[in-house]
Amino acid sequence: MALAAHIPGPFKVRSKEVNADFKGDLQVQLAGAETRILGSVEGLGGWVELLGRRYTLEHVRLGFGGEPEPDPTLDIRVTRQVTDAMVIIELHGRAKKPKLVMSSDPPVYDESQVLGIILSGDPATQRVSIVRSINR
Repeated sequence: MALAAHIPGPFKVRSKEVNADFKGDLQVQLAGAETRILGSVEGLGGWVELLGRRYTLEHVRLGFGGEPEPDPTLDIRVTRQVTDAMVIIELHGRAKKPKLVMSSDPPVYDESQVLGIILSGDPATQRVSIVRSINR
């Protein structure tokens, strides 16, 4: 069995933590116990609240390649203006093993300082130690 969905947008997602619009084209294929999803979902704008602070959804794209066990590709960028820079959080790669990138524009903060800003909301926060997995 196959199901196709064309969502021209805006498909509105609203809650206390999210206010965003999406569009997409998805195909869902069912063969016995196996489900495959093909297509993509894209953000059309909005915001998301992380740790009590609002971030602008610069872009959001989820791509589904039809794997037997869905593992969409992620391309997500959210931003928040602080006193002297734009804080940027990006998530790329596969959902099961995403890559998180934190930065600022202009590049006045390093990754540990950006993490401190995200956690505390305050650019004056000292560095936060970042522990990375060896299997990255």
